[in-house]
Amino acid sequence: MNCMKPCHPATVHKGGQKAGARRSALPFALVMMVAIGVGGCGTPLQVSVGHVTNASKTSTAAHQQVRGEEANGTSSSNRSAGGDKAKQHTANVEQPSSNTQSSLLNNQNSVLFIGRDGQQVRIPVVPIVNAQYGITPEQPLLPYPAGGFHPIHFTIPPDQVSDLSVYFLNNGTNDGGVELLGPRGWWVTRAGDGADGSVAIDLASGDGQSTLTFFVDTAMGGIVQDVMAYFPNWQQLIPQDMQDVGPVTSPTFAARVLLNPNALAYELADGTNGLAIFVHGPNVNWDFVQEEVRGLPHDLETTLLNYELSVTPHS
Repeated sequence: MNCMKPCHPATVHKGGQKAGARRSALPFALVMMVAIGVGGCGTPLQVSVGHVTNASKTSTAAHQQVRGEEANGTSSSNRSAGGDKAKQHTANVEQPSSNTQSSLLNNQNSVLFIGRDGQQVRIPVVPIVNAQYGITPEQPLLPYPAGGFHPIHFTIPPDQVSDLSVYFLNNGTNDGGVELLGPRGWWVTRAGDGADGSVAIDLASGDGQSTLTFFVDTAMGGIVQDVMAYFPNWQQLIPQDMQDVGPVTSPTFAARVLLNPNALAYELADGTNGLAIFVHGPNVNWDFVQEEVRGLPHDLETTLLNYELSVTPHS
């Protein structure tokens, strides 16, 4: 996920952005992390994650529900007052990706990725149509930002360029939106932007066997439960006077590794690989950002999760 503002990265936030830092191997049993330098706004440090259970795998088992309340049909973002959450305002919308020829790509219909070595590649953009909005847009929504897409400093492996698209969700006001890197040719099965700034985007392959789910929780009560369910160091992250919210049900992890205190890479027992980021700090609105992928080749899953890690503040 990337939000449309130049240079200063931020997670999704309704009607605006929050300032933050964008984003050889030390193998663990199932997950590994490696720190590398990456060019960009201020040349921040990038932390990468890759799952290593089976580098040659091409598919995983069926995706399980990962939150206790979701198993009962209620997402974690629905746990606090308000009601207008992204997952309540999404719909099943099938939409194929763009087949724009590379010679016709420009700042209006593609995103320029600049790698560490200066390599530049353009990835075509798929506008997400028929998304659900917690606040009804007051004007017709544009498929692309009026000023075009800003370059992103992230390395796309050359052999994956033809496999990727950027899925763009207008934030409902035409002044920005979410840029989610995903597999090319997939269907948008659900997309929504809640009144509180929460966001949900689900993608699926044509046969439905492979999926990518992206979610931003902005409700304080939901975020607290999310962090407690996923992060082993939650007692250090959540103020003590906010910890009495139980019971909290955690997913069944095959492995999880803290990339830093606020970013977690994990693999579920069914083979789903995921990334969870707790965005917080002085004068920063709290967010819980999560992306999960299953059924893709190892290298492609790693690229997708590393992209999200690189564009979401987590230091």
